[in-house]
Amino acid sequence: MGCSSSLFVSHKLNRSRSFNLLKNRYNSDSIQNEFILTGWTGIVSRIELVKRLPDCTIKDAVDKIKATDELQNDKSMDKVYIGLERAQSESDITHLVYAYTIESNFYRILNRKLSNLSVSNNLTEYLTAMFIKTNKNHNDKTVDWPLYFTSIILKGVNSVGSPLKCFCGRTYRGLTITQHDLALYKVNSLIIQKTFSSSSKLRSMAEAFAQQPEFGRMPALFIFIMDVTNTLCIDLAGISEYPNEEEVLILPLSIFMVTKIDQTKPNGYIEIELKAFTSEELLESTISQMFSMTTPINLIESTANYLDH
Repeated sequence: MGCSSSLFVSHKLNRSRSFNLLKNRYNSDSIQNEFILTGWTGIVSRIELVKRLPDCTIKDAVDKIKATDELQNDKSMDKVYIGLERAQSESDITHLVYAYTIESNFYRILNRKLSNLSVSNNLTEYLTAMFIKTNKNHNDKTVDWPLYFTSIILKGVNSVGSPLKCFCGRTYRGLTITQHDLALYKVNSLIIQKTFSSSSKLRSMAEAFAQQPEFGRMPALFIFIMDVTNTLCIDLAGISEYPNEEEVLILPLSIFMVTKIDQTKPNGYIEIELKAFTSEELLESTISQMFSMTTPINLIESTANYLDH
């Protein structure tokens, strides 16, 4: 890490969450809250969107979070505010990420609001909503605090010399899905991550949280394959309030390709492998796809139309 892991040692020695709290963080019963299925138009849009995120500072983000009414008078926020204050006073983004790992309503409300940016779950509307809101001046009162937090984290992880380190390897997240969900996700389909999403280097942890789904749902193990240097996730080793969880944080707007769907496991799990796409791979694949189309100009125009609004 760019900063010493000892910064957070006093907060996290031998700490552990209850099973239910762990399940809330590492499991989801709604795949629609996690991902948006997309095509190549969405890929182009995402690349442009990330480039144009606002240049708000850590101070801007912290001030916005502290000013929101929905997080005030909440005892679970006490430790979060301490982390935010340290991030602001030391201008250290690792304290912002640490605040996210604290067991509180902060991460729950953050992700719920990010997921609800587009209630229709339509990719164009989702990207347009995030773009329109985040592209405004950081003093604009109409820009909600989750977009400040998202913007500063995405900018931070993409900065040269960032103390936020990405993870290379395999990381796991347990979900429960319906047969309809499964039918939508085909090999080679592309998805965009909507929220911050907790995964673990520990396969056994993710498997435990996918057990005993409700009637009509099936346990699924999502395997995120980060086999190249990337800026799609943050390795929380040395930062997390709960280091024993071996958490890897998947970031909003990360793009993955479904590379494998295995329904033959004896334990009953459906395994879905998702391969991370780097910016370079995205650009190369998008250009290749555009040239293979009969009317590639339509792709460019349709993307530009709503990004320029």
